Amino acid sequence: MLYQSRYQQHRIFANTPFRLTVKTPSGQEGGYIEVVCIADNFLKVLHTVVDPKHRGGGLGRELVDLAVRYAAEHRLKLLSACNDAAMLIQRNASQRALSASAEDIADYLRPMRQPEEKKYFVERVLGIKPGEYGFGDQVLPLTLPQLRKSEQILGPFSESLISELLSHPIHDLRLIAVIGLTGMYRKSKLPEERELLHQTYVQHFPGINNWDLVDLSAPYLIGDYAHKKGQDYTEIYSLSANSNLWIKRIGIVSTLGLVRQGIIAPTLHVVQENLSHPHHLIHKAMGWALREVGKKDVDQMISFIEQWGSFMPRTTLRYAIERLDQPTRKRLLSLR
Repeated sequence: MLYQSRYQQHRIFANTPFRLTVKTPSGQEGGYIEVVCIADNFLKVLHTVVDPKHRGGGLGRELVDLAVRYAAEHRLKLLSACNDAAMLIQRNASQRALSASAEDIADYLRPMRQPEEKKYFVERVLGIKPGEYGFGDQVLPLTLPQLRKSEQILGPFSESLISELLSHPIHDLRLIAVIGLTGMYRKSKLPEERELLHQTYVQHFPGINNWDLVDLSAPYLIGDYAHKKGQDYTEIYSLSANSNLWIKRIGIVSTLGLVRQGIIAPTLHVVQENLSHPHHLIHKAMGWALREVGKKDVDQMISFIEQWGSFMPRTTLRYAIERLDQPTRKRLLSLR
């Protein structure tokens, strides 16, 4: 069946959803694709609706083509919050070229970046000066609230864009990808969805290479995933035993996703196995994890510290006990 495509030629206001419709030869509306213009940068596909009477006739493809033509005419890059539309766009080379890239996201974010004096502070916090753990990273920088808000506007990102962002040298782009990936995981309902998001995360471990990226994501994409998959913690133990600083931190911090479910043993295991590690970021991660254990079972945390406190890095011990009463803190600190 042949369809007639049309869209209204009136002024479209940014951030206001509107519909591009497809009509059948008889003049009836066969379906529509709802889109929204974001600033002067993007056309975001929200969803498609096809009349049940016209399903299977290629109408979905026609609706996506209509959105692509609109984007091309208005010099907009395509974003898609609709998985089906995103897959159709990726299958067509010319349409794929119109899809938003990591550089397009960077161009959207750059006008929001913080003043130069803030950049120095961020570089110091993330340790990206010469000789530090994050050396070589680049920042715009944006604040975490700015990136969260931007992800809400632009996302959810397609799998291909997530991969591109996680491989980008600019830290803020990897961070907005982590925000998006974690958000999609938390909203996922099906095991196969969680599996795909988990695999995407694991495949991009090289880009999850600073403490903020790890801490936002690992409790969900590793810890909660292990819990929902059947309480198999083999992957967590393997990650926490890895020699790579960031992969090890992913393994340790991921156990927070278990502690929130009341599962404490994996945290105690990975902390015990890493008590001799020399890096302060691992010391802090272990202390944080133990402190979370204390919120669920303070007696078990104290018992663990009494057993292993003499071997603990002082930073780990201080982080772990900071919520305890002063006499208990003083007693446990004396173990070190």
